[in-house]
Amino acid sequence: MDEQLKSRVVEILDVLEIDTREENVEHMGVLVEAMGLYISRNALYGDLWKKKGANDSLHHMESKFLRTQTLHMVIEQLQATGDGNKEAAAELLDSPLDLINYSAFYIQNVRAGR
Repeated sequence: MDEQLKSRVVEILDVLEIDTREENVEHMGVLVEAMGLYISRNALYGDLWKKKGANDSLHHMESKFLRTQTLHMVIEQLQATGDGNKEAAAELLDSPLDLINYSAFYIQNVRAGR
């Protein structure tokens, strides 16, 4: 996480009266990253996740989890051989970030009775 984003995350945590220890800042940083991915994808697809409901969210959670398991093996290989770079690793993290978002969609759909 770059220093500008880290500073903004600390501000958010302060407003929410959450301890700004490093672990909390890193965790919120991941959630902010997932939110950024949600915003860009939602601009393309709209609120399709609302129309499809909780069962569809659950299906996507499963597929994103399975993809994440496979990608984790690739990440481990890249790390073991030293062939990985930050850009490649960042692209491989889209699926777990999507998993975070589909989990949020699922919760919202269940709460809304969709």
